[in-house]
This record gives sequence, C-alpha cells and structure tokens, in this order.
Amino acid sequence: EPGSIHRLLGCFAMRNGDVLKVETRPLHSGHRAPPGLPPGTARLWDYLFYVDYCVPPTQTAQQDARLQDSLAEFSLWHRDFGVYPSQTTRVEKQAQSWADMVDIMTKS
Repeated sequence: EPGSIHRLLGCFAMRNGDVLKVETRPLHSGHRAPPGLPPGTARLWDYLFYVDYCVPPTQTAQQDARLQDSLAEFSLWHRDFGVYPSQTTRVEKQAQSWADMVDIMTKS
C-alpha cells in the first residue's frame, strides 16, 4: 500500500523513537515467506522492512506495548527480533593529556 513505510516510521516519530537503520528485502511467497505471514498476502513488488531503533532508557513496558500495537496496525506482519546492546557508550569522553598520548605512542 502506498505510504506504508511513512506510517510505520511515523509510529516511531510520535513516540520520540530514534530509527537507526531501515533495510528492505523483497517479500517472497510460498515456502520462502516469513513464518506467520498470512497466506496469499505476498504480491509482486511487496517488500519486508527491517527497522533497527534505539529504545530510550526511560521507555516503560507499557509504552513499548503501545508501540508494538501501533506497528501491528500499519503492517501485515511484524516480529521483534529482540534487544541487543549498543556498540556505543553514553559515557562522556574525557580529553587525554599530552603526556598520556605520548606514553601510548611510545609503548607501541
């Protein structure tokens, strides 16, 4: 349906969610369809969208349930692949002194 990705991303925008990455894959029908996809829904030129998003530290389980409900409203099929730790840290970086940097370079 035209505008579907706009509505899905709007679910994150209305809840101040950070979308990190969106990937698309052609939707296969038959035995290669994702498990749980209703039969006969895959058509030519339909796509799966994989969305990685950042869960705010203040988000409650109730807010997450509302997000999942709104995503289900605008999609034929959705699945949560789980949560994984971020590669980045939220700790503020401290500037190194020149003496520390020289020590690091001389140890190599």
